[in-house]
Amino acid sequence: MTWFSITPHDTFLVRDGRTFVTGEGAVFDSVMPQPSTMGGILGSAIGGRFGWMRGPFAAWRYANGRRITYLPMPRDVVRAGGNLVTRVRPVHQPGQTTSGLVGEWLTDVDARRRGVDGWEHVPELASIELIASYLHDPDWAHVPRGPQRATLEELFPEERRIGIARDDDGTVKQGYLYQTTHRRPRDGVFMIEADLGRERLEPTQVPIGSARRRAEVQVPIGSAGRRVAVAAVSDPPELPGPLDHYPKGRVLLYLATPAIWSGGAHPPLPDGAELVGSVLGPVETVAMGANHQNGIDQTSLRWAVPAGSVFFVQFPDADTAGAWVHDLTNPQDEGRPALTLTSGDIASTGFGVVLTGTWRYAE
Repeated sequence: MTWFSITPHDTFLVRDGRTFVTGEGAVFDSVMPQPSTMGGILGSAIGGRFGWMRGPFAAWRYANGRRITYLPMPRDVVRAGGNLVTRVRPVHQPGQTTSGLVGEWLTDVDARRRGVDGWEHVPELASIELIASYLHDPDWAHVPRGPQRATLEELFPEERRIGIARDDDGTVKQGYLYQTTHRRPRDGVFMIEADLGRERLEPTQVPIGSARRRAEVQVPIGSAGRRVAVAAVSDPPELPGPLDHYPKGRVLLYLATPAIWSGGAHPPLPDGAELVGSVLGPVETVAMGANHQNGIDQTSLRWAVPAGSVFFVQFPDADTAGAWVHDLTNPQDEGRPALTLTSGDIASTGFGVVLTGTWRYAE
């Protein structure tokens, strides 16, 4: 496996595939690049297909070349009563099972004990090291200030732009004025882990650009001549690994990238596993399979569970939970990439990367 950095040279504007209305007052904002977008960039950089990829993950780039790689703050990490940060947990209701998602069963015990009525999600990014602490300790709720946490605005600040449409002769179309929000990389880059069908390669061995194996290659993205630099990384990050033990068979599933599942917002689970609860973000729209035929762009739109969403899963016992997680990280199905719950092109293109931890009921 090899890690790559993708660095935009200019502002970028990524749409989610849905149509928008032009005219006075019309505005559409750039979304962060989805795995399918970055997969296309990586394929162009290495000159072909790859086995699978994970990402993209935002990273902070220091002047000395050091990077901090971030994942979305888990949705069960919330802010209550100003700066108080805590976690929401499922409420234990014996004998009651679920067939769907049960957000109303989630409660913020610590905030309730302090007399705080409401809570809100912490809309930030957390370093891989913080996410590892979160996954390994069901009581973890310490979010220190400093470089271990960041916001998208810090890495990729927004810039408002005005757009127009032109006729074939270059004349501006009447009524086609609109506003867009671009994002400009300040100190932000994107990180991707990919399987090139062989053991991990050193950066000088990765076939970037051509057989000459350049250190990096420039790849176009979008229109207006915008490009990104793709390079292999010599000091790659490491995603948090599984736990040695899952007490009482309780497995927390954390989505590191958006997921597209046949069951909608319900993760595919084995027989005997119960979805006790979940904390989800707003659904995301993903455009996939773009092709240009007869002057028409044809895409399919999918609904994705957003990254940062968490699921509280109960297995019959700790051994069963551990065996399932082992298969998740070391799949016997050759068509299913590790750390994903499904197989096929969607999983191999970076969607649905799942990390595991443990959880407990509210007291």
